Amino acid sequence: MISKPLFKSSLSSKPAAITIRLLMSVLGGYGVASLSCVLLSQTLPLEQVDAILVATMLSFAVFGTVVIRVFSVRSLRQVIVEPLMLSTALYLLTVMES
Repeated sequence: MISKPLFKSSLSSKPAAITIRLLMSVLGGYGVASLSCVLLSQTLPLEQVDAILVATMLSFAVFGTVVIRVFSVRSLRQVIVEPLMLSTALYLLTVMES
């Protein structure tokens, strides 16, 4: 016999899940995009002005990719963990580069 939980998790409701996805897409996307912009501008073998321009243009694609990924994943745990882990990795790479 399969027992059902007495209380539903508040995170499993549709409005809460959509709110979490929206916040993580905006905040996580911004974090990943800005950190990737910094890392790319430091590592691209171009003049400083050109590297910054190219990194900024590529960061728009990174932001869009993170937003699409956040809304395509089924698990809310992945929605929260993936942008945070990616931001952490990019931050560590940026700190080690400078």
